[in-house]
Amino acid sequence: QFKTSKRRGELWLRLAELYVEKSRLIEYRLQQKYDDSIAKFRSGETKVRPKLDLTAAQDYSRKAVQLYEWFLRDFPEDEKVDQALFFLGYNHFELNNPEKGKDYYKRLTSEYPKSSYVEEAHFALGEYSFEREQWADALKHYKTVTLNKRARLYSFAYYKMAWCQYKTGAVKQALSSLEHVIRS
Repeated sequence: QFKTSKRRGELWLRLAELYVEKSRLIEYRLQQKYDDSIAKFRSGETKVRPKLDLTAAQDYSRKAVQLYEWFLRDFPEDEKVDQALFFLGYNHFELNNPEKGKDYYKRLTSEYPKSSYVEEAHFALGEYSFEREQWADALKHYKTVTLNKRARLYSFAYYKMAWCQYKTGAVKQALSSLEHVIRS
């Protein structure tokens, strides 16, 4: 119906956002059910250890990824490319494809440095490096987030930055960063 519409890209983005929200809701419900089942297992009420199956939530994440990729393919000059890149990164991490997610976040931070999504992308890249014990790289990304005192993840980025400083041997800087977290 909207094959030739100028608003087709906008519709894809909106539908993809809805898929992301649906995925989060399904994951939340599945996690609650799993938590209840684990409690019953631990109390001896049930004998079979439950398994967490997030397939239903991941199906919606995959649908979102497809729409965001179509958007990038068909509307590479659109003003919302940064949004598509961010959510492609986010969804690939949700789908346990961190390498692909990292690539989208890196593209966002390098091609759209003024985007409102950049700070969260840097934080996610910091987390990626932190989990792999790549302290210097993680530190670089967390520092970028702390440049904006109004950033949503400002204090958390400072905290993670302190850990990176500690792990790289900059103990005095780490203590100073932790003091900053406490004051803020």
